[in-house]
Amino acid sequence: MESEKEISTELARFRLMPNGLIECETIAEGTGDMAEAIKSVNAMAELCEDGAKPLLVRMSDNPIEDDARVYLLENIHVSMVALIGVTFMARMMANLLLNFKKLPVPMRLFGDEESALNWIEKKNEELKALRA
Repeated sequence: MESEKEISTELARFRLMPNGLIECETIAEGTGDMAEAIKSVNAMAELCEDGAKPLLVRMSDNPIEDDARVYLLENIHVSMVALIGVTFMARMMANLLLNFKKLPVPMRLFGDEESALNWIEKKNEELKALRA
């Protein structure tokens, strides 16, 4: 992949990086409702059209409605999710996601980007070994 591809919703920006990682960051304040969840799922699906990719999420303090959270997790198109939460509220919301009944992909919360990227690299290697 030579260049970045970017898709924005009302609240978030999804960027497919040249290394195959999808980065998600908040671009506006607001509540993540079902309409936002549908747009986010569609953005991830478009960025993963040639296969599931890891997702790095820089969490904000924006709340997510329960039905939107369930929809996101039940329709996720990525291979794994590394959540970076540095504020108390972001970490609390991440724990709600992580305690969802059964996660469809490996998902973990981190306090810094370096740890998150190291985990993604390790998980990618594990997935490649399973496919070999």
